[in-house]
Amino acid sequence: MAKKISINGGIGFDFTADTLREDLINELGDIEIDLSSVGGSVYDAFEIYNEIINYRRNTGSKVTIMLNGVVASAAAYLSMAATERIAYDNSVFMIHNAEVMAYGDHRTMEFWKTDLEKTDKVIASAYSKASGRSLYDINNYMSDNIDNNGTYFYGKEIVEAGFASQIIDTDISKDRQNSITESKMMILNFNKNIKPVVYDHEKMTAMLKTNTQQGKENIGEKRMDKKEILAALGTLKTNLEVTLPEIAKALNLESLLITDEQKETLAKHNSIVKLVGDTDPVEFIESLIKERKENAASVRSALIDKEFGPVEFPDTKKANSARIYAEKILGSDELTKEKLNEIKEDELYKKLSLERSDINDKSNIFGVVDGKEENKTTLKVVDY
Repeated sequence: MAKKISINGGIGFDFTADTLREDLINELGDIEIDLSSVGGSVYDAFEIYNEIINYRRNTGSKVTIMLNGVVASAAAYLSMAATERIAYDNSVFMIHNAEVMAYGDHRTMEFWKTDLEKTDKVIASAYSKASGRSLYDINNYMSDNIDNNGTYFYGKEIVEAGFASQIIDTDISKDRQNSITESKMMILNFNKNIKPVVYDHEKMTAMLKTNTQQGKENIGEKRMDKKEILAALGTLKTNLEVTLPEIAKALNLESLLITDEQKETLAKHNSIVKLVGDTDPVEFIESLIKERKENAASVRSALIDKEFGPVEFPDTKKANSARIYAEKILGSDELTKEKLNEIKEDELYKKLSLERSDINDKSNIFGVVDGKEENKTTLKVVDY
């Protein structure tokens, strides 16, 4: 049975990414999340979204989100991280452009303008990938009204727009317009009562991640282009000391860093390139291995010749049976002193060696005893 988790209240206020991380400790199986929230901090929604994506990718498990009651703004966004979304026939779902309360001079306003535009792109991308809708449609939904009310979807409309896969019938008829009006009032009251959250530029850079990475189910992938990366880096405090890995981690670009192992491989590759020039390094290495094997075979053959003579006697042109037999005993083994002694003590080898002597040495055909020659028995070559 899937573990059940409830996400309700303000995102980043009543429920945070830390809350979800605690709920997922030691979990590996399928998860069902009951989601009912009017929204909250989009940056906390980014973190929660990423936690769900990472859980799916790391465990291969299914995450189902039940769109219950009102699911709006930041809550609607984080729901896109689920494997599947299921709505009730009286649920209300709302998406809109990101917004912020800000004060300051024109430079501050310019920063927030740029930040909100980039945030909207990330949000729209997630809605588009999850729903199958074009970015054009999504941007129209998010910017539907000049007062940034966005677009409200009710019941079956949520499925029709692609934000959920199925509807649960509650058998309770409810007026669509009244439900949407009530939802708008809930969102308005929440926005009035929450305390403003002040984010510094480090927080912006760290939280504005590319959240649609490819997981086991081809969730999709989007990375900042060079211009966006430079713009994000430009928002870091001038006195902030950071390392390249830290920046890459903040921008979700760790996979682009060269690891120590890759550096070592690259150094070895460059060394080979210097050695072989334009030659294909792989072909060069293969030729070296081939040459080494051939040299080793030549050296081995020379050692066998030295110990057992040539394959063919030059004077008689007959095969050296003892040599051939010795090689069969040797096989692929190394010609060590122990192996050499083993071969030379072999009875058949001794007989074949004697046959070799009978053929090539007259003194071995006629033995000399007390100065007189005596006939000796010639051994017949043995087949083996």
